[in-house]
Amino acid sequence: MSLTCYRAPTAVADVLTSSPLGGIYESIASRFRANPMQLTRFQSFGDLFDHFEIAELTPHIAHVIHKGTQVAAEFRIQGVIANVFFLSVVHTVQDIGANPEQLDQSITMITTGTPDYRLTLWAIANLLAFLQESTGHLANGSAMIRKATPRSLTFTNPLLTSEYIVETSASEMLPDAYDLHHILQHVLSSGRLLYTELNCIEFKKMDWADDNRFYIVNPIDPFIFRPGHLIDIAVTFQLVASADGLYKFLPRLKSITQINGQGSQAIAQMQYTRSKNQMHSRDVLSSEDIIDDI
Repeated sequence: MSLTCYRAPTAVADVLTSSPLGGIYESIASRFRANPMQLTRFQSFGDLFDHFEIAELTPHIAHVIHKGTQVAAEFRIQGVIANVFFLSVVHTVQDIGANPEQLDQSITMITTGTPDYRLTLWAIANLLAFLQESTGHLANGSAMIRKATPRSLTFTNPLLTSEYIVETSASEMLPDAYDLHHILQHVLSSGRLLYTELNCIEFKKMDWADDNRFYIVNPIDPFIFRPGHLIDIAVTFQLVASADGLYKFLPRLKSITQINGQGSQAIAQMQYTRSKNQMHSRDVLSSEDIIDDI
C-alpha cells in the first residue's frame, strides 16, 4: 500500500527535525508529497510538551518521554491510498497461552477463509514494509485487533519491530480495475502468492468468559483499503535501549481508520494548489497519480 498525503498541517518542525525522532519523522514524511509536518497531531510545541516531557539524556539523544509509563511519541499519518500491493508475511507460528501478558508477545498465523480479511492483511503488510523502509527497521506482522468496525481497526499488539521479517520478494501490485469478488483468483492464478498459514494473520479478540478462546472479530469492510480512499493511520514510536546501549525509536501500528472516499479529489486539489504556487514540476502530481474513487 502506498500513501499520498493530501494536506500539510503546521508547525513543530524545528524542534522535531533537530532530534533523532525528527530523523524518523522526516524519513517517513519524505515518502509523502507534502510538508513533513503533515504527520503530527500537535499544532504547536506547547501542545507537544503537554503530552511529553523532553529531556536530554546525552548531547546527541533527545528523549521524548510520555508522562505515563510509555516512552513513546504518537503521530497521525493521514493520506490517500494510491494503490494496494499483495505482500507475503513470513512469521513463525507461536502457541498462545492464557496469560494476558503472554498474549502481548505472541502472534498466530492462520487461515481465516474470509476474502475481506485477506485483502486487509495484505494492505497492512504493505504498510509494514512502508514503515520498514522509512525507519530502517525490519517490521513484523503483529496485528492482533482489539476492536474493529467496518471503517476502523484498533490493534492490541501492534508491534512493528525487528524480530521478524516482512518478505517483499513476492509482492505484486493489484490491477487498477479489479473485482473484489475475484481478487483471490487473481492472486492464486499469478502463481506468486500462495495462501497458507504462513502468510495470514488471524484478526481476533479475546473472550475470557468462554474458555479463553479467540474469535474472529466482526467482518472488516475491505473498502477501507480501496484505492482513492482517505485513511488515518496512528503510529507510535517507542524509545527502547538496544543491546549496544544506543536508543532507537521503534514504530508501533496503533489504528487504521477510513475518513472518507474523497481521496482523488483531495489529490487533485493538492495538484492544483502546487501548480498555482509554481512549485517544481517533479513535486507536482501527474495525471497518472490521480486515482478515481472506486
